[in-house]
Amino acid sequence: MMNEMFEKFKKPNKYIAVDETMVPFRERVSFRQYIPCQWHKYGIKLFKVCDTDAYTHRVEIYQGKYITKGENLTKLVLRLCEGYLNKERTIVTDNFYTGIELARELLDKNTHLIGTLRKYRKGLPKEVTSTKLKTGEIVGRGGSKLYSNFEMEGLAQWAKYLSYTR
Repeated sequence: MMNEMFEKFKKPNKYIAVDETMVPFRERVSFRQYIPCQWHKYGIKLFKVCDTDAYTHRVEIYQGKYITKGENLTKLVLRLCEGYLNKERTIVTDNFYTGIELARELLDKNTHLIGTLRKYRKGLPKEVTSTKLKTGEIVGRGGSKLYSNFEMEGLAQWAKYLSYTR
C-alpha cells in the first residue's frame, strides 16, 4: 500500500537507483540487522528504488535470510524495478548488486545498467579485471548482448550524493 502511494505522486526519471538503507532500530524483532560499516549499526534494512531527485518510488523491508533464501541479487533488483523495465531507463547500482547476469537480464528488458563491479564477480573477463586504470578512465567490453553505455552528465555526482545520504 505504501509503495502504491509513492508511485502515485511522481513518475521516475530516466535514471533510477537501487540501494539499501538502514533505519535505526534497537528493539527486538527477528529481522533486525547489525551492519558495522553503516552509520547506524543496528536497525531495519530497507531496499529502495529512488530517482535522481532522491524521491523514493519503492521500498521493501529485508525480512531475513529465511525469507529470501534461494533468491539471488539479480532477482531482487528485477522484483524491485518491476514496472520500470522495458521503458529505456538506466538503473544505477553499487558493487553489491552489479553483475554480468543482472546486466544481461536488464538488457533483455530494454533497460541499461550502470554500476561499479567487484573485481572477483563471477563471469568477468580477465582483460577487464586485470587492466590498471587511472582516475577517470573506464574499461569495457562489448559483446552481442552486453555492452557499456555511459551517459555520465551529472550522474557521478548524483551517485556520490546518494551514497552519502544513507
